[in-house]
Amino acid sequence: MIQPSPIISKTQMTLIDHMLEYNQYRPLLSYIKENTTLNDSYLIHSIQLAQAFLDVNIREIEQLAPKVDRQYLLKPTYLERRVYSYAHYMNVQFERCEYMDYFRALSPLLVDLLRLIIEEDFMPELSQYIQPIVKETVEGKPVYRGLQWKQAKVEEEANKVAETFTKYYGDRFNYKHYVSSSHLLKLIDDHSRNDEVRAKAISLRHIEKYVRNIVAHEVIYVSDELVERRTGMNVEQIHRLLQEALILAGLDDKRQWAILNELNKAIKNNIQDRTN
Repeated sequence: MIQPSPIISKTQMTLIDHMLEYNQYRPLLSYIKENTTLNDSYLIHSIQLAQAFLDVNIREIEQLAPKVDRQYLLKPTYLERRVYSYAHYMNVQFERCEYMDYFRALSPLLVDLLRLIIEEDFMPELSQYIQPIVKETVEGKPVYRGLQWKQAKVEEEANKVAETFTKYYGDRFNYKHYVSSSHLLKLIDDHSRNDEVRAKAISLRHIEKYVRNIVAHEVIYVSDELVERRTGMNVEQIHRLLQEALILAGLDDKRQWAILNELNKAIKNNIQDRTN
């Protein structure tokens, strides 16, 4: 008797495993949608959610998490969720050895990370001193341009931000400048009593200054040797430092860190359960 062919062949399952292992969610989504047997809304939403993390698409994460019974992903603050998501993106760049993209991504993460470290360590009200800025383009369209310090709030009364700005800039701080890792590091250096926090923040800023800035502005081959020559640390050590700093920022929710592995497992189980 001739046995019926499996819905998913061993070769096809190997291909799916490969896409999951390397977080190739877009081609996986296309493959699933083309296979009518596998085209299931829960499966598609799970794949879309995994991709949303790598895209740092917070709005889509908010929409998709309840559809796959993962409301816990929405418990952290907006800033915390943004950093969790961005850190997942950087983890993937590190695992793929895509070091140019990895270091170019450092500055955006560093600003948010240092903000969270400050709020966790000594100034939980920091966000009250920061504001989003919207400006018009030459065509008159309003667009978000970045974060600036609230001058009125900083100068309103005695506070740590005003103290640090006076120390380094006197009365000449330019409030048109956008919030930078340099500003935040000065706050940490002045006010943190945690030596580990200060040391890791200084090290990350050093890496940004001597690797990220050159990589972001010049076409340059980024090797482990180049990184170690410029910073005294190899890429693996830098990535470990970054992970330790994330924990110091209070980002220690194991479910948040495990989400891509969990989704990969759920996606594979879903496919296997419906094709066996």
